[in-house]
Amino acid sequence: MSTTESKSIVSGVIVLAVVGIITVTFASNFQKISICFRLLTGDNQEAIADLNRVILLSPNSNNYQFRGYARLQSGDNRGAIADFTQAIKLKPNDEYSYQYRGYLRLKLDKHQDAIADFTQAIKLKSNDAYSYQCRGYSRNRLGDNQGAIDDYDQAAKLYQQQGKMKEYQDVLDRIARIKRI
Repeated sequence: MSTTESKSIVSGVIVLAVVGIITVTFASNFQKISICFRLLTGDNQEAIADLNRVILLSPNSNNYQFRGYARLQSGDNRGAIADFTQAIKLKPNDEYSYQYRGYLRLKLDKHQDAIADFTQAIKLKSNDAYSYQCRGYSRNRLGDNQGAIDDYDQAAKLYQQQGKMKEYQDVLDRIARIKRI
């Protein structure tokens, strides 16, 4: 994964943390603000502790997702995977849990599992360029060059449609590198 892709995940976490003020349920307004502030300022361990208490009161998919984000930020990849897995069990049609779990599996070189997660994310949201890009990366790592090119090509088309030219060029560069092999 490139630095740009990692920064994209971090940016997503920050945006979702802010949105979390509204979505974390059965927490007082003070707890909601506290959790979001802690996530935004990098105080992930305290955010996790707060989310542990919130989950005891309301074990729903949003709360597991937020704890998963906090665990991802704190480097607890296996704990984050467990939280995203629980979020998927509670809300199986949420593409973001599949996407984040896929990203974590990709980081842990569990590419077959990552491909399954990104495939499900794409089924739920077919214009998700990032999931195509990540699935292409995992396919490439497993030696499925044509599958990687197909996914990168779809990601490039979607990035271009969305006006994300930096990501579009990155994916084109990946295709060119595979074709040189």
